Formats: sequence, C-alpha cells, structure tokens
Amino acid sequence: MEIGKDSNEVSKETHKEIQKEIILSVKNVSKHYYGSQVLDNISFDLKKGVFCCLLGENGAGKSTLLNILMGQECLDHGEGEIMGVSLRHDLAMVKNSIGLVSEKISYDVSVLVGKFFEQYSKLFECWDQSLFLSLMKERKLDLTRSFGDYSRGQRMQTALIAALAIRPKLLLIDEVTSVLDIWARKFFIEIMKKFTREGGTVLITTNIISEIQYAVDQIILINKGVIQLQENISEIPSKFIKIRSVANIELPIFKDPSCFWSGENSDGSHSYIVPISVAQQYSIPDKIRDRRAVTLDELFIYFIKTGEKNIA
Repeated sequence: MEIGKDSNEVSKETHKEIQKEIILSVKNVSKHYYGSQVLDNISFDLKKGVFCCLLGENGAGKSTLLNILMGQECLDHGEGEIMGVSLRHDLAMVKNSIGLVSEKISYDVSVLVGKFFEQYSKLFECWDQSLFLSLMKERKLDLTRSFGDYSRGQRMQTALIAALAIRPKLLLIDEVTSVLDIWARKFFIEIMKKFTREGGTVLITTNIISEIQYAVDQIILINKGVIQLQENISEIPSKFIKIRSVANIELPIFKDPSCFWSGENSDGSHSYIVPISVAQQYSIPDKIRDRRAVTLDELFIYFIKTGEKNIA
C-alpha cells in the first residue's frame, strides 16, 4: 500500500509547510442549465497537501463542479485556476498532474487489462509502472483478464490505481466509493491519506460520509448550488456542541431554531446539535451535555435541513 515515503516520515511541521501552496482556486463560479442555476457564486481554495471532501445532497451541484474542474463542462461566470492554468483554457498542459476518477468512467474495451495499460501509460510522462503493478496485485486485480470480466467495483479500483500511477499533484474523485466494498473503501482512503501527507491534494465527493470523516482535512458542503459550510475538520469541535433531552427538564434552548435533533439514544433520550455561538446564549446544565463529538453525518443533516450558512 506504499505510495512513496512512509506517512510517519512526514512530520506535522513538514505537512504544514507543504500546505502553503494553492493548487486549485475558484472564484464566484456559477453554472446554469436551461434557466436553472446549479452553481451560484462558488468560491474556495485548495492548498497542496489537503484532503478535502465535497458534500451535498443528490443534485446539489457537486458533480457539476467536479466536471468543470475536470474540463468536461464550461463555467458560465467566474474564474478558476488549477496549478496556475485558467479553467477557461485548455487543461491539457497540466493533464500529467491531475488524476481524474469518476463513476461515469467506463472501460468499454475488449482488450486485456494489462495490454490496455501498456498503451495508456504512454500518455503520461511520470507513469509509475511499479506502483501500478504493486497496487493491482495487492487488490488482486488480474491483468490477464479483460475489462468485461471485471465487476463495476473492480473497474473503479483500477481507475483509482491508474490515477495514482500517473503520479499526479491533484486527484479529483467523483462518487466512486459507493461502488466499492467496505475493505476496498478503507484501502483507498488510507492510500489517499498517504498521498496528501506526501504533498498531493485530493478533492472527493462521496455519500459515504462516516468513513471519510477521520481521513479528510477539510469539508465543503454545497446545498442548492451554494456553499453552506467550508471548514477544517479540526475546527468543528470548537463550533458545535451536543446536548441531550432529559426527562422532566424543559429548557428554552430546545426551542431555539438552531437547536437541531440528531437522533434517539439507547436510553430513550434524544440528542441535539447546537452551534456554540447559540449555546452561549443559554444556561446549560452539565447533566444535559452530550460528550460525544458531532459527526459529519450530523453536520450534513443540520445544514441541509436548517438552511444555516457557515457558522462563524
């Protein structure tokens, strides 16, 4: 599962130094389809060495944004750059530095997998055949079979491995984890963590939120074409708390519109998440504090259902 250096060799200080360079930048990007606004003034930067997850409901605009970044669609308004190249220009000059993986990828060819990649590898200047072969072997993907013999999950694994083998600076991954089995998801999440620790950058969309939570550095949540939350994972505990309802205790905070139900507990109590900026306006007894951390699943539901903007 090795990509380059062991992840332990990259110190936190070195990783912070890596993260000074901006790899991807979008400013006020908008996109319309037949009069319907899919993306509305989207702006964010991604720095070198960052693992970022793009979240949103189906139809929120995630794939449209990835397609724009992949050069497969044009933006209507705004500007953007990948490694200094404008999104309005031909990204072919940086193709050797971008790994693209999408659920739409279809290797609809009859040739053997090994033979296909003998030719495919010639398109990329820094193709790492040793890495490609070692990862294919570790995932038990047979190069002597044709793509028609592969399952959908095996094809996606092959696409991920091929994207890594070009030795990119940026990986753009759109909704592929849902077709992978549990072990394959964990395997590739670990690979991507190592990739970013060594200086690579990842932007991934996924609906498997719980499995990505402890791997990513940053989340961007899109709802109805706008960014509702853009936050470093490390900052989330300082922005939200959890509280529990307790029998015979009625408090004004539970009626606050920013206090959002997040589930029933095994003891019959109910948990709620609240922005700390809101919680500070109330007196909260210690007995109703829930010591568990707020999860990305809960944040996702909170922002989608409440319509809140980013919490300062």
